[in-house]
Amino acid sequence: MSISSIPFARRFAAAILFSLASITSSLSVDPSLDSSEMPIHNVVIAIAMEHEAAPFVEHLKLEKKDNFFSPKAPFVAYSGKHEECNLTVITNGKDEVHGTGAENVGTVPAALAVFMALDKLPETDLLINAGTCGGFRRMGAEIGDTFLTTAVANHDRRIPIPQPDY
Repeated sequence: MSISSIPFARRFAAAILFSLASITSSLSVDPSLDSSEMPIHNVVIAIAMEHEAAPFVEHLKLEKKDNFFSPKAPFVAYSGKHEECNLTVITNGKDEVHGTGAENVGTVPAALAVFMALDKLPETDLLINAGTCGGFRRMGAEIGDTFLTTAVANHDRRIPIPQPDY
């Protein structure tokens, strides 16, 4: 069976689990420390869209936490355990204000959801932002690739505005 014959949702869920296992078994904040000195017990995984998170949530049998976020926020949280880790998966939720049901994607809802989750869970050891590299396919990235970032670029806010004719 080739990887391309496995449904996207299952490949995505497997990629997150593989990344989590790789990170929790080898990551340490300080290279002079081994990972046993900085154990990872509390992980928040931010996934923009609910349908991207669904296979992962279902596979790990995570439970929806209705009162995790303020009722005024559209965000959704699920929690549970995977081996020794307490997992919290957050999504940006859907538009309920205008009745479109559209997924809340983009930097603003993602930043706000992550901020609120980390504020509620200050003991978080690791934040994983999953499913955000779809735009890198043209650069050779594939589903399941893991990137450890060393810099951040807010590229979607550089919109050229023509000078007005006064």
